[in-house]
Amino acid sequence: MIKKEIVAAELKRIEGEGGALTPHAVVEAARASNSLLHLLFDWDNSSAGEKYRLWQARQLISVQRTIFQEREVHQYYNIELTEDQEAVRAYFPLEQVMSKEALYKQALASAVKDLEVWLKRYEDLKGLKNVVNLSILEQARVTVASV
Repeated sequence: MIKKEIVAAELKRIEGEGGALTPHAVVEAARASNSLLHLLFDWDNSSAGEKYRLWQARQLISVQRTIFQEREVHQYYNIELTEDQEAVRAYFPLEQVMSKEALYKQALASAVKDLEVWLKRYEDLKGLKNVVNLSILEQARVTVASV
């Protein structure tokens, strides 16, 4: 596997050549077999095509909306459950998430994790420090633990 420092340097080089870093520029730079990034991509069009179709299916599912308690909300939740010692990740309809305790707990835990990731991702933007109250995260953790 390629070291993250090498990837970072290569992305910086690509950015410098084009003035902005775009996915298209990265793919074009990685296309040459001697590119440092080449091995990070799937160049077999049949398997890459299948991976892209799976990504499209995820996008299709994730944008579905429904009305719940007079609000428009996600129709499906992407949840990982452990059944018989095996982790299963699937999209579950809102009705099941709200009615099955294991799904509901996992959805809450996922929401807290998303909040943690969001806070970490934007922690350097000083303007948000005045907007985000970290006690919200602690309240969310307590809520998940009590369900």
